[in-house]
Amino acid sequence: MAEGSPGGGGRGGSPLAAAPPLPDSDDWGEARSEGEEVKAALEEPGPPAYHGDRLFYRIVVWSLALVAVGALLGGMILAGFGRDVPDTVLALGSAAVGALAGVVSGNRNQV
Repeated sequence: MAEGSPGGGGRGGSPLAAAPPLPDSDDWGEARSEGEEVKAALEEPGPPAYHGDRLFYRIVVWSLALVAVGALLGGMILAGFGRDVPDTVLALGSAAVGALAGVVSGNRNQV
């Protein structure tokens, strides 16, 4: 294949021929204003959607408490039968207790 033939994989092929055309100057202004809107929305996000939703926090707390108690009871039952407690049970219980502490303690910056 010659170096300038299409599909040759060399420098002779024109990858720019398949590229879409550049936008007009008017399109650049619209793109800039859309970017500024997105930037403004990201800078001031406001409170999260679940802020102040008591039902959400109750569901989270009860779910984490159930996982922690289930891991504790499951580990005790397995140990009572003389079996080894899997590391996953310990990891689930520890993670649930840590997450529960984080949810219950809250955030100092929240009013």
